[in-house]
Amino acid sequence: MVSPTRRREEVTQVQEVQDLPKRRVCRILNQPRSTQRYEPRELDRDRLLVKQMHELVRQDPRYGYRRVWAMLRADGQEREPQEGVSSLTEGRFQGDSKAA
Repeated sequence: MVSPTRRREEVTQVQEVQDLPKRRVCRILNQPRSTQRYEPRELDRDRLLVKQMHELVRQDPRYGYRRVWAMLRADGQEREPQEGVSSLTEGRFQGDSKAA
């Protein structure tokens, strides 16, 4: 199975090489045009939050997400802990592997 990102790249490549309209290339490659037009959003706010969390944990690796959140809140972070810090600690915070 090919990812949507890779399929978007394939459509663009075929379009440039064959000099065909995007609509026709999408039809030939069975790629929905809505998927072709999709532009993934960058979550700079999350990236900044994860960076701040890493800096705090480097100070003392024993800090849990509640302590990290308390320190971020003291620094002026406006997020709710349930939607922000705890969800980031489950994924991106642990090695920052999903923050691409």
